[in-house]
Amino acid sequence: GKVNQKGDAIQLLDQMQLSLQKPLSQMANQAVTVGIRPEDITVNTSEYVDNLTIKITAIEMLGSDNLLYGQLNHTEQAIIARFPATFKPDLGETITLAIKPEKWHLFDGRQQKRINRRCDDKT
Repeated sequence: GKVNQKGDAIQLLDQMQLSLQKPLSQMANQAVTVGIRPEDITVNTSEYVDNLTIKITAIEMLGSDNLLYGQLNHTEQAIIARFPATFKPDLGETITLAIKPEKWHLFDGRQQKRINRRCDDKT
């Protein structure tokens, strides 16, 4: 992705933007990598501003959890989300998900060094 000119959001792919809780004005117009763990993706609710859609290409049933494999926002970008086994979408279904912003991990796009542990702090 790339931090926008104001430093208040990250543009991912062509169709998706992630709002930053704390601006990264020092990183404006610079490339970043956003790391997200599968368990930090949730079904979209009104509490999350940014959302994404995935078309489910595979479901791996692990007992208490299911891993959903899909393509992000009608692109070739792969994504994996982890849900309780009680969440049972259909293969081929398109669902709307949200990323918990306090769980993002940001890395400098060139050096791959961590910018901060999470978007909501400076550690």
